Amino acid sequence: MFLKHYKGSNCSQRIAPRLLLPLIISLLLITLTPSPVFAIHLINYIYVESNEGNSSGGHAALQFDNDIFHYQYSEPGIIRMEKQNAEHFEFDYRFAANRSLHTSQIDVTEESYTLLRDYFSFQYQTQQQQFSLLDDLDKDRGLLKRLLPIESNQTDKLLRLKGAGLFYKESDFLSNQITKQHDQTRDLSATTLALHSEIINTYGKDFLTQRTAKLISQLKSLQPTQWQKSAIHISEQSQSPFVYSFSNRYMDLTTAMLAIQMIEQNLPLVTDAYIEPSEQLFKLSEQEITALRLYRKQLNKSLVKLVNSNRPDWGVAVLINTARLIAIDKSIKRGKLTFVNTFDSQPVATDAIGLDKYAEQLQKHLNDTQISLTYSKSLLTQKKSMTEMDYSQLEMLANRYTELNKASTGKQAISLYGSNLVPSKSIALPILVSPKLSTATIKLSLEQLDTYQEHYLAELKKQYAYHLITRNCVTELFASMDKALLRQTGTEDKNKTISELKDESTHHLGGYVDTSLINFIPVTSHYAVRNNYNIIKQMLLPSFRLMKLNEFESEENDLLVYLRENNTLSSTLYNHNPDDSFFIFFTDNELLLRPLFGAFNTLAGLGQSVLGLFTWPFDSGNMLSSGSSGVLMSVPELLFINMRKGSFKYLPYSHLSGAEINLNNNNMEVRLQPRLTDYGTFNYKEKKALPVPERLSVLTR
Repeated sequence: MFLKHYKGSNCSQRIAPRLLLPLIISLLLITLTPSPVFAIHLINYIYVESNEGNSSGGHAALQFDNDIFHYQYSEPGIIRMEKQNAEHFEFDYRFAANRSLHTSQIDVTEESYTLLRDYFSFQYQTQQQQFSLLDDLDKDRGLLKRLLPIESNQTDKLLRLKGAGLFYKESDFLSNQITKQHDQTRDLSATTLALHSEIINTYGKDFLTQRTAKLISQLKSLQPTQWQKSAIHISEQSQSPFVYSFSNRYMDLTTAMLAIQMIEQNLPLVTDAYIEPSEQLFKLSEQEITALRLYRKQLNKSLVKLVNSNRPDWGVAVLINTARLIAIDKSIKRGKLTFVNTFDSQPVATDAIGLDKYAEQLQKHLNDTQISLTYSKSLLTQKKSMTEMDYSQLEMLANRYTELNKASTGKQAISLYGSNLVPSKSIALPILVSPKLSTATIKLSLEQLDTYQEHYLAELKKQYAYHLITRNCVTELFASMDKALLRQTGTEDKNKTISELKDESTHHLGGYVDTSLINFIPVTSHYAVRNNYNIIKQMLLPSFRLMKLNEFESEENDLLVYLRENNTLSSTLYNHNPDDSFFIFFTDNELLLRPLFGAFNTLAGLGQSVLGLFTWPFDSGNMLSSGSSGVLMSVPELLFINMRKGSFKYLPYSHLSGAEINLNNNNMEVRLQPRLTDYGTFNYKEKKALPVPERLSVLTR
């Protein structure tokens, strides 16, 4: 907002001089002070450029604050909504997958923002519930088959007891019976012994025995889920009723029994359930030990309450928190942090053979994790009391650091993924108590289950069927926005109310995007959004490689950087990623030479395919498949369409925080000019939103 004095105007002469200064000050205060009236509510439309891999033709997403919603193809032929933290989404696509992001910030009212955000959140929760039922159906089938005499020794990967692997080995239940005595090679746990005594003092000496008897009675009386009577209606507009399935009830009750047995027998942790590092990094000061003692007291108190809880998953919580209690006692005793192993029971390990060429990245991972771990450890003394989230974060980082440190101590496989905020080491479900079900009842339940699952899966496919053109990652985003707008008008049939829909979209977003023409393509939808919606800012967030090239060119000769980094053979940035098919030239920063470079890349793919014919008997056709993919990804470059960018394996997460602009700081802005819907005419195309000063950011969304 500016004061202008036009030549020939006598307006300023009509204002008394004594009123001019207060007026100017007032206008400046209004201009420079952000208030809730002027706070921007932004919806960020994100277009992700194409590259080899998932969503190779490009991708699209919507960002609300720190939440990003997008659609992904999923088996069997379904399009599903995904929800990600903005940082995780950006790292996955912009850095690891090396794709530039184009953002268009849509300015909306608070009402419109809330309407769309709430609908997307509701739809995500609805789909999560609907698809989780598929797992429940599979688990029910697996358990029913286990209960048949001829199938009694079979296991199912879905039927696993979380937390039980912290105290039990699968070999403990080879006979599918509760062990009456603990393994004589394992010492008793003083921690569980003390916990046991406290529980007896609180509830009486017969409490645990009575609780076990009740659990056994409940297990024996369990009946299969009557799925055909559950009346589960699949709809995007309403959530299905909650069904506590037969298998989930059985697993919760069995886990609770094992938790009680662990306490009664004073079991220690299994040897691979905890880690006792020797590095000085884990040494604890007296103040840190005091903080751990305080948290231990809080944890012990909650455990005593948990064993008498009515929550269905109390057994898992008791196993996990008792494991943490033991780890804390070990930490206090040895003066160094001991922690529970939070990696999955069967984590995905890297190939030790190929780690050498990623030594620099892995070392950076280790250094970054050490910094985060040191900070997390410092919270022990900086905060008055540690919370469960604080301890979970410390536990997870300690696990991650220990695993990464293996890479620097020798050539061995490491688990980069699978570390959780909560320990979940599991074992296969043992059948300790069989429900009183006849063989005929079990077989009938299996037949009914098969019929219902077939019907349910068909309904899911019908509701969420994927189609390359009519139902993809782009069309579903706009369809969801349309449904949100129509829902608040009381109408859900888009075809009958297209005129009304356009009016609603124009009112809330500034315009309407029709995906029935060519806007189902990610890149064309990107331009359609910019041309039709109330866009106040457009940003290009360059891919990791392009971002690093800009840094190189600011420090070195541009020509030398170009010649060195434009190909995979001499590039200092890119090491060949096994997930990428072989290619020679990067084409993401080329235009005129793209067809020529694409021709070389196509020939490289053909060469790899020919070589794959000879290696087929030895690698199961992997090289042939990779070469064919390389040809497919390179041919579009003959038509000036960029595909070959490469991707980066084991890239440190700190690259994201080091980026000058990212999806989060790109959103923090304040409007210093009036909005069209508030004050009449205003040209959005020329509006410039300014960054929010840090001290004022609390006033913005």
